[in-house]
Amino acid sequence: MDHYATGLERLISRALESEGPAPAVDYALYYEPIGSNHGPVLAPAMYRRFVAPALRRVIDCLRRHGIAYHFIWSAGRVDALIPVWLDCGINGVALNRGAECGLGYGVLRRAFGRELRLMGGVSWQAALEGGPALERELAQNARPLLEQGGYIPHLDDTVRVYMPFDVFRHYREHLDAVISDVYGA
Repeated sequence: MDHYATGLERLISRALESEGPAPAVDYALYYEPIGSNHGPVLAPAMYRRFVAPALRRVIDCLRRHGIAYHFIWSAGRVDALIPVWLDCGINGVALNRGAECGLGYGVLRRAFGRELRLMGGVSWQAALEGGPALERELAQNARPLLEQGGYIPHLDDTVRVYMPFDVFRHYREHLDAVISDVYGA
């Protein structure tokens, strides 16, 4: 992990210290598919011992380059790792299908507050079903998080071939209306 962190620090520094105008980087996204539907596949103590030091180094490197927001993309029941991630400097999560394992964004917000920013979390099943299911999903889950702040809504899974464009467009129109209503746009 130490060797991997060194390579990432060098790569990041080369990319962000190039001549000319600094690249506009709003946030870093770390890919960590470490959860099953029952829990992380690596115990928090093991993660803290073996992964956290390298993760901290990479986050510190990015912070030196002005990047303040650090999201982990993961899947499964990873709530036991979130305190470790917060200690390392992660300040946001983007969970793939988190609600399917009982880790909805409302649960995360209650457990960790606004200090843990959230990205995603809108049920792809509700979007695919449309109608009342989509309306309920946006009203009960997305809207409260938007009102609290620290949340960027989008589907909790990749848009795949089973979601026709018209269905996706319908979902986006409804989500855009909720965003406009919350922010007065």
